[in-house]
Amino acid sequence: MGTLATLRMIHILPILLVSAATAAAGASGTSGSRRGPLSLPDVQLLAQPRLSLGAETPHTLGRGRSACQLTLAWGNSFSWNQDRQGEQPVDRRFLIDGEALTLLATFDRGLTDAIDVGVELPFHWRGGGALDPLIDAWHRLTRPLGIIDAGRPVFRRNAFRVQGQSREARASSWDDQAGAGIGNLRLRLRWRSGGTRHGRTAAVLAQLGLPTATGPFQVGGVSGGLQLLGAQRLAQRWDLYAGAGASGWTERTVEEVEYVSGRGSGFVAVEWRPGPSWSLVAQAHFASRLIDRRAIDLYPGIHFLVSLAARVDLAQGHELLLAFTENVFQHQTTADITFHFGWRLRFGQPGPSMATWLPTSATGR
Repeated sequence: MGTLATLRMIHILPILLVSAATAAAGASGTSGSRRGPLSLPDVQLLAQPRLSLGAETPHTLGRGRSACQLTLAWGNSFSWNQDRQGEQPVDRRFLIDGEALTLLATFDRGLTDAIDVGVELPFHWRGGGALDPLIDAWHRLTRPLGIIDAGRPVFRRNAFRVQGQSREARASSWDDQAGAGIGNLRLRLRWRSGGTRHGRTAAVLAQLGLPTATGPFQVGGVSGGLQLLGAQRLAQRWDLYAGAGASGWTERTVEEVEYVSGRGSGFVAVEWRPGPSWSLVAQAHFASRLIDRRAIDLYPGIHFLVSLAARVDLAQGHELLLAFTENVFQHQTTADITFHFGWRLRFGQPGPSMATWLPTSATGR
């Protein structure tokens, strides 16, 4: 299959998913159960080593039930600020160019109907990758629509460069930091406040990151995050999700690049259930500055991403997860495009309750 044919197949995938879901809706009169938004790893090269707060559901698994999930994210980053395009600038403030893969393994367990605990372990890779020719071809196709390519063809293809210059003209570089490694282990606790009333659900999600990373992703210190999550039924087949939170870390410097000590983020997502075994989700994620403004001169602070996802129930608790993410409005601080592939398994029967020692408000009874 040629390059252009491959690109067309990749970018019509969402249309095919929508068509299949619509057909499923016509074959069934039921709306199915809520599934919620997808929590997608952020594989932008500067964000990959850090704990990021993504879109999350306020729904809990239920007492005695468990879920395990594998999510693979493959993304390409390309942004720069220099006096002229290409490889021979006189003044280069930053160049972020490369690809990243993150395989995120997650396990969650319902302690009560209202409390879940979980653990996440990411496996990372970053390097030159292989997507540059495909993205160049796609931009040639979309150029008549006014979609810019940021001069990518005049830069080296499939190269890995993370270079920055501070306001004091101090240079930093991750060019020799390509490779693979384990990320920081993350512990999670989700507490749903009360039961679901009038189609409305609220929850709190707390995360703690521990310094277990290896290889080029090794970061000292601990990190943490706290989110407020909510869901609201809009119609029989439609639900609205939203959340806001903050994250921070005790070790601010990673390979000579200084990060901010804390970061705010939020998301909005809409789920459509065209049939009992399908959900289509559109979600927008935004976050504040990641890199200290003094560390990389002229590096922007706004982070904004839009994702489209499909969640498909398979047999016996298995679920297929597909998504792609685009940096529609902010191209400098986010990955250019990211593809997500996932599998989720829900299992277990209700077990002995822990409500005997938990407050009544925590059990939702």
